[in-house]
Amino acid sequence: MQNSALSYEPSEFALIARLARDIGRPICVLDVETTGLPSDKTPVALVEFGYVVVTSDNEVKVAGTLVNPQVTIPWHATKIHGIQDRDVRDAPHFTAIAPAIAAMFGKFAIVGFNSTAFDVRVLQENLARAGQPCDAPAVQLDIRDVWRTNGHGERGKLADLALHYGVDQVSAHRAVGDALTTARILDAMIYRHGADDVRRSLIETLTVHCAAAEETSQRRAPAAEASVRGAGAAGRRPLQERGGISIKNAIAQHIEHANRISPADYDTIAARCGVKPASVSFQLSEMITNGDVAPEHAADQRVQTLIAVHLAAARRQAGGTSLLKPLKAALDALAGINVDYVQLRIALLAHGQEPSAAHGSRGGPSMR
Repeated sequence: MQNSALSYEPSEFALIARLARDIGRPICVLDVETTGLPSDKTPVALVEFGYVVVTSDNEVKVAGTLVNPQVTIPWHATKIHGIQDRDVRDAPHFTAIAPAIAAMFGKFAIVGFNSTAFDVRVLQENLARAGQPCDAPAVQLDIRDVWRTNGHGERGKLADLALHYGVDQVSAHRAVGDALTTARILDAMIYRHGADDVRRSLIETLTVHCAAAEETSQRRAPAAEASVRGAGAAGRRPLQERGGISIKNAIAQHIEHANRISPADYDTIAARCGVKPASVSFQLSEMITNGDVAPEHAADQRVQTLIAVHLAAARRQAGGTSLLKPLKAALDALAGINVDYVQLRIALLAHGQEPSAAHGSRGGPSMR
């Protein structure tokens, strides 16, 4: 496979490397561009395959290749990814890269965006047609599941997630670029929500044998199409039970009942949703910024007074940044308390200063 010229720094994926250590296997973030969708009547072939592999030692490899699908690329597919027949004329056939992909499924935890319903399914069907082992990956993580379980519902394209997590989207609708964007979003998710929260969305895939995958690739049954469009791919189960209520709804219900919320309430809400208290803090701060929660319902006046006294000095000490993490570190030192991110965001809004959407700078080595 050809190395991608896209630039990256291994330090960008330090938290993914730590997740790889936690789960005991390297992580492969992948993406495919194809001739169509699983709902099409004809088999779906690859025109491009891209991936980012991150090991527990923080070794990073970004690579990809065009693929000759051996069929004419439909115009509606080219309209999405821009890949034309002439681009793939001299590219390898899928059979040339199939053994490497089958090995990835056996060795790595496979990560993607909408990957359980699309990318992995398409790859399995192509592996079956190529006569390769096509069992589903033993461990998968679809970042859309993390997105859903943190209160964002079913909507959201990769670009929406990139914007939300402060990640620059790279080469949209090209396999290597989308894999790199997805990897950066995953690292941001771990930073923002905590590793425990992200691990809850890991799934263990029940074995899907080649015969079943081959049958699916040859017979486009309506039931199979409905499965792809559903909330999750068939043949998988959660490694851990997920929370039955979104963090956003739990916060709203708590405020409706108590008319206020404080850091002392985060543990209760976190336990109810099956997440870390830090995730509750982050969701609440975003709800305040978006106007979903009035600041007075969460403001601690004693803390707000301390922040007001030291905020100007903290901004100078932090180099004038609007990022919450360095501001919090400076305030903690100046005020002598552990400033909650929610209180800091309320203070910044009260002083007419727009806080950054991220708690801190990207690529940091620490995990909350």
